[in-house]
Amino acid sequence: MKRITLFIFIVATMLFSCQNKSRQSECFTDMPQFERRFPQKTLVVRHSYTKENCDSVITYSSMEEAEWKLVHYFFPDGVTISNMIADYYNFDYDLFKEVVMSDSSSMNYPFDSICHYADIQILDSKDSMIRFYVWEPQHDGRWSDAYTLVQYRRAGKIHYQASLYHDWTGACPFSLRTLHVKGDNYYLTADEFPYGGECFIGYSVYLLTDSGLVEVAGHEGDTKESGREHAVSYEFYPGDWYSRTSGMGFEWLDYFDEKTNVLYVPEEDVYLNDRYLCYLWDGKQMRQIGDKSVANPFLHLSLKDYESMEFLKQTKRNLIRVDKMKDGVYRYAAWAADKKMDSEPELVITNGTRDEKNEQFVFKNKDYDYRVSEYNLHVLKDGKQIAKYDFED
Repeated sequence: MKRITLFIFIVATMLFSCQNKSRQSECFTDMPQFERRFPQKTLVVRHSYTKENCDSVITYSSMEEAEWKLVHYFFPDGVTISNMIADYYNFDYDLFKEVVMSDSSSMNYPFDSICHYADIQILDSKDSMIRFYVWEPQHDGRWSDAYTLVQYRRAGKIHYQASLYHDWTGACPFSLRTLHVKGDNYYLTADEFPYGGECFIGYSVYLLTDSGLVEVAGHEGDTKESGREHAVSYEFYPGDWYSRTSGMGFEWLDYFDEKTNVLYVPEEDVYLNDRYLCYLWDGKQMRQIGDKSVANPFLHLSLKDYESMEFLKQTKRNLIRVDKMKDGVYRYAAWAADKKMDSEPELVITNGTRDEKNEQFVFKNKDYDYRVSEYNLHVLKDGKQIAKYDFED
């Protein structure tokens, strides 16, 4: 999923500390032209990253114009990989917040460019009643806690609500779903809290009232006595999950079936195995359906019987999946590279063993041997290698 890939990407780029001297040495010189051309609305921009605290004026007549000017002003040269952290630090998130809150038309505007350049995530509920703006501002070159601004529709007007995450320092929502139950619209969020090398995911349910979004089930610490029993959560290692699926598996971690209102949550296992517990909101709590885990909903029906997924990798020609079966043997399944796991596999071999010495799985299919390691697939015929395929990152 995009959020984890970006997290890994940002960690890597933090190794670079070069400064953007060109932006620190001068203000954006043609900003006064905007005031003469578009006098309808005016905002003051203060550059915190210049010694002179250079001020300039932005005027705009539409959200499109406001977005273009903010991007053009704070990112005149775009965002560079080597200086990405500094680029985000230059952006005035408070000014963006002011733009959003000063004009109700912002709730219908996508802000695609600002989301791209300033790393702001926008979450819209399916019924268009709720919108979250999520960002992590920087101070002195360091990330601060995530900030969430909420917009919601009520009685024909647009209202605003501050962050919902006062109990979770650093918590960051990354999905928002609409739950239709008994005539009321509830809203399900998945909230991410990274710590150390692990990541904690917790789900919360909100009801939209005249006072805004009110949490009715959610964060850890809620008890049956309080009437708000903790809903659902899980933990995982992002690096481990990424290496096992080359990033493809992140879309499974937070799967919600909109047709049935069923939430699929990975089993309580830090090393995720892509088997899930199912939950349904009954109007009071997230109720678990059944007492056993189910297979990955994105997997073909013929492959649903397995104990855990070892990994999923892709070569230029094939998509390869290895599963551990309940009897201790391993299963190999392969698709064409342009196919997905929910289609029927082209090849399935169920007699696999684990070669611990060479750190690979071995599958025999008549005269052919398939040897699968973390990085590549070797195909042998009568003991001689006839092909080698490297797994793509």
